[in-house]
Amino acid sequence: MWNSYGFKNRSGKQCRERWHNHLDPNINKDYWSEKEENVLFMKHIEYGNKWSDIAKFLPGRYILHLFNNLIILIIF
Repeated sequence: MWNSYGFKNRSGKQCRERWHNHLDPNINKDYWSEKEENVLFMKHIEYGNKWSDIAKFLPGRYILHLFNNLIILIIF
């Protein structure tokens, strides 16, 4: 069964990261709304790089998504 999720020949850490960043059905893969981007930006100012604390304010967005989107907001 686990092979169907792409876990074959992966370490435990790789399996956990793959689940949390790609396979978890609770992940919100939609485009970021302007409201979400504002929350991300303001919470980053408030909390700094405490990504797990910031993620609590954006359900369905995981730490990797927060970091990547913030970098995009800053660059563009």
